[in-house]
Amino acid sequence: MQTELTLSIGGLPPMSARGCTQELTAIPQGEFHRTINGDLIFVGNPIHKYKSVIRCQDQSVIATEGFRVGDVVHVGCIQPLSQKIDPSEESITLTRVAVPNSVYVVKENNEEYPRFSSNSQMITLHEQHGTLFAFFRPKLNMRVTSFTLTTDEWKMKAGWVLELDEV
Repeated sequence: MQTELTLSIGGLPPMSARGCTQELTAIPQGEFHRTINGDLIFVGNPIHKYKSVIRCQDQSVIATEGFRVGDVVHVGCIQPLSQKIDPSEESITLTRVAVPNSVYVVKENNEEYPRFSSNSQMITLHEQHGTLFAFFRPKLNMRVTSFTLTTDEWKMKAGWVLELDEV
């Protein structure tokens, strides 16, 4: 396997996506302001969206035929997200839809916790537990904001950068 990254449009030809990196950055949905007493407050929606930058250096570039700035792409991310599960919780709803088979749960000591089941956005725990952490790769609906293709002819290397914002 070359990568766990998936894109609903374009494509990842052989030798185009080994060793990709993905950065997810929260995009705030509001602004910070100071009160008359100088306290910092946030005015806006506490839910955030993500900006993503995916970079790769390989022997080929991403397939861009039919791929345009402004297109909506369903991205199976390589960057995982995590959520804390308190001991009193029997189930949790993940903040985003998970890529199939990407969910795993660990105890505070980093030991695997196998007694759970999950669907695309829900984790159900099957026995008493302490504090746990759920990890999953999100499947995000994103809009292409830019992409760049590069080639170094003499080194026979190619690369690409894909920038996206969650819709």
